[in-house]
Amino acid sequence: LLADSGLDVRILDGDEEARLTARAALGRDAVADRHYLLLDTGGGSTEVIRTRGIVVLASGSIPIGSVRVVRRCWPAAEVPSPDQFQAGKTLIDAALDAADWLPAASPGEPPEGIGLAGTFRTLARMQSPGGATLTRAWLAEAIERLARMPHAAIAQAYPIEPDRAEVILAGAMIADRLLGRLGLDRVRATAQGIADGLLDEFLWESPGRA
Repeated sequence: LLADSGLDVRILDGDEEARLTARAALGRDAVADRHYLLLDTGGGSTEVIRTRGIVVLASGSIPIGSVRVVRRCWPAAEVPSPDQFQAGKTLIDAALDAADWLPAASPGEPPEGIGLAGTFRTLARMQSPGGATLTRAWLAEAIERLARMPHAAIAQAYPIEPDRAEVILAGAMIADRLLGRLGLDRVRATAQGIADGLLDEFLWESPGRA
């Protein structure tokens, strides 16, 4: 099918994906000497990118995501039991422990945290409709509430889609424990993703651009 289309297809490697993600999240507004941590939790994995300005210093993927936690720890339950909930925390912590490349929390000025798309953007909207900031203090309270609510009640109480309501508790648990590891008390949420980075690069570097 691709051969018939006449299109050239290029597979992005991890470094290029990190670079384009940073471009999408930070754009040309990045402060050159400021450090940033870009976080993206999906269904099966969590990506962490560390930059200085828009320059990527390190990046990696942690094999833990919201769907993975639900399927492993409470696959048939809308409301996890205390043991299932604890199993979820244990699974998340084990994945974070294995990611020994994660930057340690610093006693000095922390980097700016930015949560990309998906889970972080949804949680920020749950904290404040239309808001763009997600705090760890709110996460702790939200996790306690979400852990007692069936999916339909979550979808009704917050402006999120029903399928997202099924996994948002796990996503909040990952976000909370990840922010704790990184020493961040808040992140700025953005809807930007790698596709935006590709488009920005194409428009910015195209001949004859304005």
